[in-house]
Amino acid sequence: MQQETMHALIAKTHRMDLMESLGPMQAVGEIDIKSMNATGELHTSYAWPNQFRMDVTMSGQSETSVFDGEFAYYASTATPAEKLEGIRGTELRLDNHFARFGDWHQWHAKLEVIQKLERGGKEIYLIRAGDSSATASTFFVDANTGRVIGEDKVSLIPGMGQMGMRMRFEDFRDVSGMLLPYKTQIKFANPMIGTVWTTISEMELGVELPEDAFRLTPN
Repeated sequence: MQQETMHALIAKTHRMDLMESLGPMQAVGEIDIKSMNATGELHTSYAWPNQFRMDVTMSGQSETSVFDGEFAYYASTATPAEKLEGIRGTELRLDNHFARFGDWHQWHAKLEVIQKLERGGKEIYLIRAGDSSATASTFFVDANTGRVIGEDKVSLIPGMGQMGMRMRFEDFRDVSGMLLPYKTQIKFANPMIGTVWTTISEMELGVELPEDAFRLTPN
């Protein structure tokens, strides 16, 4: 399958473009890190065409990631708000539903269908989002449904360095015409973290967000 055909199939399947007319989206869910026997709360907000925010609270600690459409910011209980640049800024910018299920051309400079294989009785396309000059995500797309069902990448984890990550998206549901996963499995190539599950309990479109929803001012 050609790159342009794949891009059109994904956009048609997930319909993230509907957010332009339906309004901002919010999701609430839970994070479960089994190796640490820890659970936490997850809140995400999205606004068309490219703004998003993620707030995580776990074991009395919190962290916030924001992309305001131009720059990425991060803050946590342990660190003050900061503007992220370089690898960390790029990774945060791409860690969202728009980049995974929306218009790939708006988020990824280069896309290449590198392989078609069969897994579990399904035909799967592997698409690399980036060139060979740096680490880049490889997406897994169900050839029959057009669903983006997985992403493999190497991520920079503060304090731990670069680490392989395998993400698998499950429990896809209709959200006002958009098709989005309610469950995500994230496997880290480090036994200290192991497998992380995120499970969405509520996802709603057309919500009214605070004016400063996508602001995180560095100190």
